[in-house]
Amino acid sequence: MGNMLRANDIRTKAEKLSEENQLLFEEVSNYIYSAPISSRQANQVLAEIIAEWLELEQRRLPLHVQKHSVAAYCQQRLSGIPKQPAKLKVAQALATGMLILAVAFAVQTIVQFIGFFDSTVQATKFSLFPLVLLAVFGLAGIYMVHGTKHKKRANIWKVAGGASQLLAVLLFFTAMRLWDGLLTVTLDFPSSLLFLVLSVVGWFGARRLKHVLEEQTQDGQMPVVLPPPPHATATLKNAQEEAEKQNNNNS
Repeated sequence: MGNMLRANDIRTKAEKLSEENQLLFEEVSNYIYSAPISSRQANQVLAEIIAEWLELEQRRLPLHVQKHSVAAYCQQRLSGIPKQPAKLKVAQALATGMLILAVAFAVQTIVQFIGFFDSTVQATKFSLFPLVLLAVFGLAGIYMVHGTKHKKRANIWKVAGGASQLLAVLLFFTAMRLWDGLLTVTLDFPSSLLFLVLSVVGWFGARRLKHVLEEQTQDGQMPVVLPPPPHATATLKNAQEEAEKQNNNNS
């Protein structure tokens, strides 16, 4: 899209609308941002909308939407957004998981640092096995659910993906209770700091992958430009006819 704007730029442009249309645009923005699309895609859609609305206001033409039809209007605009690829969904989940781990290891690092001054703080045992199970079955489930667009028997794949995600959660809690002796590490200050660094690096890597996949998705995205409503088209036609008459009279 040629009207790629940031959220702040969109808000600035929205301030040029009339007060009534500003309130309407706020409702449209809330709906678009709550849709299951990336923030970059949402900004693209809103950039197209604000450009059209400003042009319609400049021509004194009515908008395509009214307060009671915001949901239908937004759904029609979102119909041009391609489905997010499974790889992007996996990257989003991975980034979230790495962020949670980074926070957990940051807390553990602080606790172990306090141990230098408090002898009651001891190193703790930590099992990586539950996390491995959660990651393998969880990410595989996400991929199966969202990667069924070009697969045969898509419903079967989606059910299998949902079952895999549920199994990931069950195995995670089961492993914490029954198999917590597998893949254990001792979390003292150096090891906690090491895992913190690895988690942060993994988070940045997943975010970078997510960003690249979002850009690839946007390259294939086509904007949805709605035609003016019939009464707006008639008004524009009348204005053009008046302009042509004026030009003929001047000549």
